[in-house]
Amino acid sequence: MKTTLKRIFLISDTHFGHKKIIEYGRPHDFEFRLMKNLSELNETDILIHLGDVCIGKDRDVHRIAIRSLRCKKILVRGNHDNKGTLWYLNNGWDMVVEGFVMNYKGKRILFTHIPKEYSPKYDMNIHGHLHTFEREDNESGDNRMLELDFEYNKKYHKLVSSEYSNYKPILLDTYV
Repeated sequence: MKTTLKRIFLISDTHFGHKKIIEYGRPHDFEFRLMKNLSELNETDILIHLGDVCIGKDRDVHRIAIRSLRCKKILVRGNHDNKGTLWYLNNGWDMVVEGFVMNYKGKRILFTHIPKEYSPKYDMNIHGHLHTFEREDNESGDNRMLELDFEYNKKYHKLVSSEYSNYKPILLDTYV
């Protein structure tokens, strides 16, 4: 029996159905780019979506976009993912969580939508939510722009951003 290596991909803040997000700098074809890139995942791949799948048109987005993906799909609920867990499970997701921990390649990783305060229990917190937060410009520790009540630590916090990844899912290995 042939075994196929599983690849784990990350994506966040796809915001399907959110036409106003174009006013915030996304290209007009961002949904097309996302779907084209996500459709390249295969049945042995795992996709961890770090929240905010869509804003509006939930049923259509899930019927057309999410259910059509061949990979296994884990949803880490974001602040815009307001349907019940069963709704998401019945509409294409294999697992729906508020956050989770994974031991991967010797690292203990916390996956969340919104970054969490540093904890020595984890080696890193991979998250979404911040979109185009200028990671390099936050050396001062000024977290007012982040709306966080703790220091954002670039060695611990790892942002997954559709804007930074050119609307492509990112291999988990990129962060580990």
